[in-house]
Amino acid sequence: MLKKELKKIIFSPQYAVCTLLLFILLMLGTVGFWTDTLGNETISMLVHFLNAWDTFGNVYIAVPLLAAVPVTFLLHDELNSGYIYFSIIRAGKEKYIAVKMITGLLSGLIMVLAAEFLFTATLIALTPGRIVFLDQQQVLGDEPSFYLNLVKSGKGIILYIIWALLAGLYGAVFSAMTVATSAVAKNKYVATVVPFLIFLLAENVLFHFMFVPLMIRAGFEAIFYPYFTLEWMSGIPISLGDALFWILAGTAVFWFSIRQMIKGNR
Repeated sequence: MLKKELKKIIFSPQYAVCTLLLFILLMLGTVGFWTDTLGNETISMLVHFLNAWDTFGNVYIAVPLLAAVPVTFLLHDELNSGYIYFSIIRAGKEKYIAVKMITGLLSGLIMVLAAEFLFTATLIALTPGRIVFLDQQQVLGDEPSFYLNLVKSGKGIILYIIWALLAGLYGAVFSAMTVATSAVAKNKYVATVVPFLIFLLAENVLFHFMFVPLMIRAGFEAIFYPYFTLEWMSGIPISLGDALFWILAGTAVFWFSIRQMIKGNR
């Protein structure tokens, strides 16, 4: 059932369009940097990555919407029609909820990773020379950290992979949240936009309330961009914890909504 549901989403026209748009936004976020060099070597992919996600900002803001569109357009109609009851009878409530949530998570994860793979492959084709990661010492600063140790030991590519995976998790969070909003909202366009509105609320409001626990106050930025100031693996546990918080919140809303649908149909 999981394989079938996932294929239905990732092979949809909406999914292809959103993945392509994300790739284009990543490339736009690095305009002017494609041929930059450090001495005689090409600057690392990590500089491109950070510029595309953080400095330019377009990708960071667009992912909550792009990751939501394919899930909403394929799931909303099912959840708001009689077909859902046949699916639950056939699979069982618990399995149905688990499959839908896992499908949502994998959908967003695969979308971001696919766009990043195209982004990386394109930059490798465009940039001259050998890619090095020595320039990251300027970005990471002089404070000892898990990241800086990787770069200094010649393992900058591992750092790039870690942040790419965390960025994929960032996409997974929003597609999982969309599974929940698709069950609550009666309009598919509203269901698509609600995770983005939550994103704006968390980023612009919760961050300023210092009594809110760090995991929540960090908002969504902490997921794909771990804080350097935290010594323990430079904030990776905070990234994972923040993602888990939003995923569990979405799962709880989805579980409650499905239970109400079943109860209301009796």
